[in-house]
Amino acid sequence: MRRILPPRRATPSATMAAEPMRAASLSARAAGAAGAAGAALALVAALGCTSVDAVIESAGDDAVLVEADLDPAELAARIDEIDALWREPRSVERVTASLDLAVRSVSSRNHHAAAWRAVRACAWLGRHHDEREARLEASARGIALGKAAVELSRAKRVRPHAARDAEPNYFLALAMGAYCEEKGTCDTSFVRAMHDRASAARMAEPGLDHCGPARFLGKLIVETADYPGYALGDLEDGVALLREALAACPDFPENALFLAEALIELGDDDEARALIERVLASRAPSDHSAEHGEWIARARELAGER
Repeated sequence: MRRILPPRRATPSATMAAEPMRAASLSARAAGAAGAAGAALALVAALGCTSVDAVIESAGDDAVLVEADLDPAELAARIDEIDALWREPRSVERVTASLDLAVRSVSSRNHHAAAWRAVRACAWLGRHHDEREARLEASARGIALGKAAVELSRAKRVRPHAARDAEPNYFLALAMGAYCEEKGTCDTSFVRAMHDRASAARMAEPGLDHCGPARFLGKLIVETADYPGYALGDLEDGVALLREALAACPDFPENALFLAEALIELGDDDEARALIERVLASRAPSDHSAEHGEWIARARELAGER
């Protein structure tokens, strides 16, 4: 997850505390759940902000999931092909093909397994497509499809926080993050919704995507900690979640990187330095090899600042 808020400040300004937050054209660090480079972002909680419901409405017919009339063998073959197109090395063309096949393969016969895979593809395209408008369209579609996928997972749920709830909630949170980063304007409904969706994923399957739900939540809380109206906890709350992710998934470099950044915010340079060295010495995960180079670059940047 890249920044969804402007760079943190030691003390929020009086204006930010008294009025809806407004901050524009502030550079963001590289820190992405998909490992993308930092970009100039603003989060504007004032008139003209985009709400979650408005984004879903804008997706139109592209967000409609239609039941596919496929037998179990055909469904299984489709899921295999969808996942094969998703595997690395990923490209816009291959992930788009995975998305297109996924939306044509949604069926209750396999618990709508293709639905969350469509959201996964949209979240990735929302960060990696070459064109900005295409990134916005993909992430907006991911939000709309993600909401539909979450509703489908709930419809026939046997128990609360069933494992199959994890993917639709998690990838919906990623799609929301991608949209906010690219758009530059989001309201509090996005921040709260991202928190709720990632929390649901963490309850259902905490180890998903190398402990991605806790990683996402920790980063989100760290980034919002100093902003009245947006804060979901304090820095220590975010650090606790990032420690959880690292403890449970110690070999995933982004977990160490995010914790290092948060510890720098707290002034714990010694532990942060050790974590930075850990990232620099890490090997690329087989399912995130493209992002690994960006994590290394960010770790080198942090090392140079220490």
